[in-house]
Amino acid sequence: MPWSSFQLCRKVAWLEVRNADLPPGLDPFALPEERVVAAAHEDAVALTTSRDVRHHHLGRVQCGEIAATCLATVGLSNPVRVARPRGAAALLGTINLLVHVLCALSQAAPIETISIATQTRTAAILALDLRIEGTAVSGTGTGCIVVAVPASLCDLVRRGRQVWRVELPPPRAPHQSGSCVRFLHTFASLTNCSTIVRK
Repeated sequence: MPWSSFQLCRKVAWLEVRNADLPPGLDPFALPEERVVAAAHEDAVALTTSRDVRHHHLGRVQCGEIAATCLATVGLSNPVRVARPRGAAALLGTINLLVHVLCALSQAAPIETISIATQTRTAAILALDLRIEGTAVSGTGTGCIVVAVPASLCDLVRRGRQVWRVELPPPRAPHQSGSCVRFLHTFASLTNCSTIVRK
């Protein structure tokens, strides 16, 4: 389940761009579509970032038979506070997360996973205590979370948020990706985030 809808696919592609690639007035969806088609990845869920994709972070957690992996790219060149008006100059800057759960889930479960991953990401950013005009930064103006699970549904019963926190890795995986706070500190002189490993 990517940021836009449920999709059936086998790949998630991170597109590394620069400010010059997306000047004001350019359709921000056109460039990613052109690039993924040119790279023969048109069937992939595409995420765009200005972060050097070599600086990605990977966290894995195993709970019994359930395993989850979180791949993150973190860029903070576009820090914002929720509900606060954005400035005139909108910069590129994203935190993109791919959470892969190695177990088929009910249709509602990926939505809950996104909710938990969002809380974890926000908590990690708030822990940095970055501020805009004295107000704490809570995220970036752009950024996406993709949850990837096997296509077939399974019989696992989900009993709500507390069970997810105990049984599944997604709540911890973003923090565990090098410790989200630590790698945000490491790469945060206001950088950016994304998720395809460049070979």
